[in-house]
Amino acid sequence: MVMALGGNARFVLLRESLVSGAIGVVFLLSLAFRKPVVFYLARATIARELKHGEERFEALWRERPNLRSSIRLMTLVWGVGLSVEAVF
Repeated sequence: MVMALGGNARFVLLRESLVSGAIGVVFLLSLAFRKPVVFYLARATIARELKHGEERFEALWRERPNLRSSIRLMTLVWGVGLSVEAVF
């Protein structure tokens, strides 16, 4: 099937690894900003699941330092994990 899509299996694995690594780097770079990538992903999920979820999540972000720390830690873990996976 891979050959029918225009590439060999090794090329597809390399491409997927590079994409994972790039996403990992974006996660890590987002830690330099006030709200990292995982904040926006979590907010979008909450907004889909709850009425007024986006506003509630923004309020929790402002009111709860532990939430901010947890979101930053998740961003770091995902960023490192995706980046390391790309190397191996």
